[in-house]
Amino acid sequence: MTLNELLRHLRYNLLRDVTEPHLWGVDEMTRVLNEAQGLFARRTHILTDDSSDLTVLKLEPGKPRYQLDPRIIHVLEVRDDTGRLLMDRRRRQLPRSLGEGKPLAYTLGSGASSIRFSPAPDDGYEYEMLVARRPKKRLSMGHEEPEIPEEYHLTLCDWAAYRLLRNNDAEGANADAAEGFMAEWERAVTEAKRDAMRWRMGSNPNATRNWTGARR
Repeated sequence: MTLNELLRHLRYNLLRDVTEPHLWGVDEMTRVLNEAQGLFARRTHILTDDSSDLTVLKLEPGKPRYQLDPRIIHVLEVRDDTGRLLMDRRRRQLPRSLGEGKPLAYTLGSGASSIRFSPAPDDGYEYEMLVARRPKKRLSMGHEEPEIPEEYHLTLCDWAAYRLLRNNDAEGANADAAEGFMAEWERAVTEAKRDAMRWRMGSNPNATRNWTGARR
């Protein structure tokens, strides 16, 4: 669906904002739809990438830790230059010192802002990651279609309706409607988590070995 179609659905079918002047402007509704898409991607890990610049890591000798691109939500797997899958370890499972060599394992820093390899690389290796990422572009009149799968486009309107009604609810008149939209949003998020897991397991079960579907 295009941004215009989403805006019309949000305004007329969900918010019932049919009388002019409208209660909500296009800019405000677009902002909340962008907020919804970012949150949906973070909660579901449904946008994955293994072929763009943010998924390649060039390691340096003696340097175990690297900052990750801020568009990355989570690292789902890491492979070396032979295609071998590295082990995903928790921080306490990595030895404090293991000298240098070709890395066999990794752990993520807080909020997936960094990645640490063990052992520290002894050479200039290039590794590739499969990551869950944020949307690359914001919804606008020049970029009109959400990046999430089309079957979840209307879900963005559920979140947007919840946010807009809650923000315009001085006397609580819209509280029940807002909570109804939130319930629809949560149902779709749960379904999308299952979809994302099923898609990854279908091509590579190892890519989901640490995925629990827990709220992030």
